[in-house]
Amino acid sequence: MSSRTLDSDEHTTDLSRSYKSPATRLDPNPGELRDHVRFGRYKYEWEGNEFLLYETEYTEPQMGRPIRLHFILSPRLRGVAKESATDELLMAVGAWTTELHEEVYVFDSGYWCKNEELWKSVKGASWDEVCTLYPNTLKRNPTWLTRLGYS
Repeated sequence: MSSRTLDSDEHTTDLSRSYKSPATRLDPNPGELRDHVRFGRYKYEWEGNEFLLYETEYTEPQMGRPIRLHFILSPRLRGVAKESATDELLMAVGAWTTELHEEVYVFDSGYWCKNEELWKSVKGASWDEVCTLYPNTLKRNPTWLTRLGYS
């Protein structure tokens, strides 16, 4: 189990808060407030070890896309860095990120990314509903549908 706590010092945090509306007009959820961190320092705890986690975001000059970077610092114990704990954390993070967690992959702007919102919107759908929603597309691409086991 892990936890992170944002350091709210004005010199170590740059964030903005915005309102996120419900997914649909009929959703009874009133929406939510979200923090967008452009620079933040967190106290991060994992498996009994403490780390400093820095998160920063900047806009890529050529494509204008936001790039998010994370830096993990571990304290030194008697002058020696706790590399094994850091290495174990990085391996665990790598393994976790290669799995899907109620997400689907979406190819957008030349890159694959995970999308939780799309997963939520299609998780209860069936192929019959897809065929009903997009009959013309499926008629133009019958081999695609046949490969999936539908006719």
